[in-house]
Amino acid sequence: MNKKDIKHKVGDDIYIPTSLHLSRGSDDIAGGLGKITRIGKPKEKYTYCDIEVEVLELPGHSYNYEELLEGQTRWKKEYRKQRCRPDPDIDTPWIEPGDTVCHGSGKPYIANYTEW
Repeated sequence: MNKKDIKHKVGDDIYIPTSLHLSRGSDDIAGGLGKITRIGKPKEKYTYCDIEVEVLELPGHSYNYEELLEGQTRWKKEYRKQRCRPDPDIDTPWIEPGDTVCHGSGKPYIANYTEW
């Protein structure tokens, strides 16, 4: 993607998709419009995208601009005027004391680690 292919600028709104995480719900995001605070080359040297976008509503997150462009029409129908925002769940451990656990051996055992 070249600079001439960039259709947005800082201050513009862009749709960000919902993102749900099974193992770390504290990072969940409710999709919607976000105000662009940065658009340009990725900050990280090793990344999979040419152009990276950051939005005001989700500090610490960055997005592949090309992937965002592909979803704009669909997300506009889905989110309309909704703003994107963090939507965290409480991160609880997958295995809690007293749970019956079955690992590779096939023999179940009762979890008893209180540090979880």
